[in-house]
Amino acid sequence: MKFTFLLSPYEERGKSQLFDALKKLAEMKSRKACPRMWAGIDKLDAIPKVSKSTSEKRRKRNKVYGAFLIILGLFALIPGVMAPKELFDVLIVGAAAFLLGVVYLFQPRINSDQRLQKETERIWSGYKTLDEVKPTTVVFQDTGIWENDQMLVAFGDLLQAVFCQDVILLNWERGFILLQRKDLQDADADQFLEFMKGHPTLEIYYLESTT
Repeated sequence: MKFTFLLSPYEERGKSQLFDALKKLAEMKSRKACPRMWAGIDKLDAIPKVSKSTSEKRRKRNKVYGAFLIILGLFALIPGVMAPKELFDVLIVGAAAFLLGVVYLFQPRINSDQRLQKETERIWSGYKTLDEVKPTTVVFQDTGIWENDQMLVAFGDLLQAVFCQDVILLNWERGFILLQRKDLQDADADQFLEFMKGHPTLEIYYLESTT
């Protein structure tokens, strides 16, 4: 069995799909490392979402709570700091109220998307500079993947594949391979997918609805 991709200029819409594919791989890695945490996240995701207006009201209410708790905490902290031995309990309560107020008011978030966006830019820039004069072919055979008649990676080293609407992202030990579905020659994506499924060690994910 043999499948050939003749690489052509990469269409811009594939960039967002590349980001979604990287995000999916990061999620699956996290799920393996922290299964209990993700079980809780899945339960929360199953709860019906509130409307945008309700969410905005909650956000404003949380800011009011936050400001109130910070002020309350400061009123308790000042005398507690001045007389820590006599007002130790007041000091603790004040510190707790202040910290809780900061959480309510600012709601700090860890934005992992920034790291994924940088990775997307790095991978995408490599394929956007594709040499159109010298054609590049990527060939899949049972033994592995070949690029311009040179062995690129054996199937045993291939870890994951993410099938998106227009692109396919392959992950292996040394990096990523990004392909466009339209570049597949003399076959269709379904046939190629069945071929990939024939390698049981390969994890395959689908993001067909990405745009």
